[in-house]
Amino acid sequence: MAIYPTIDLKELPRMADFTVWSCAIAEALGYGKEEFLETYNNNIKAQNREAIEGSPVGDLVLKFMEDKKEWKIRQQHSTMNFCHLAETLKVNIKAKGFPRLQINLTHRLNEIKSNLADEGYFLN
Repeated sequence: MAIYPTIDLKELPRMADFTVWSCAIAEALGYGKEEFLETYNNNIKAQNREAIEGSPVGDLVLKFMEDKKEWKIRQQHSTMNFCHLAETLKVNIKAKGFPRLQINLTHRLNEIKSNLADEGYFLN
């Protein structure tokens, strides 16, 4: 507990208080905060990737956004392009869970929005 006030981090990820306490514990155990932060960041990246890949639209979003960093998801034109990409990649757009309507696509995208942002892709 004495180490906690001495922990100084340049950036705080999600769960900032947990991160600071964990860094203090890592220091107290002799591992160092850098080792904890590296492991923690790797876990966050893996969780983001799993969330994206586990989504019915995740892989398609990554392919759709290869040439862009931002997507205004309320644009009907973008939705048509997205569905066209799915058909081009031979994704069964009639499969259970695949969004058929703009509103459903928006919901699916919102489910992985923060994960995509951590990967550098921004949905508006």
